[in-house]
Amino acid sequence: MLFSITIQYVRGGLFYAFALLGIITVPLDVFYNYTAFVVLMWDIPKPHEVTFSSRLERLVLRTDWRGKFALEIATCLNAICPTHNHIKNAIGKDF
Repeated sequence: MLFSITIQYVRGGLFYAFALLGIITVPLDVFYNYTAFVVLMWDIPKPHEVTFSSRLERLVLRTDWRGKFALEIATCLNAICPTHNHIKNAIGKDF
């Protein structure tokens, strides 16, 4: 829910005020990346994958169930993002 509001800063102008929510959402993203999303995806993040979005960039390239599930999540995130390219590896892919 907070992601859909925070990502609106990409629009610019007065929407930059939404970037302040990043103070709350980024630490939550990092926390959930190493806890709940580990259980959800059965995948431990690589050292450079601090946020769930950075891990999705890798997972959408997989051909197993993790890749399909990650692609569904990435498609939803891309639909919410004003630029429609939050998870770049998922652009143009179908599940």
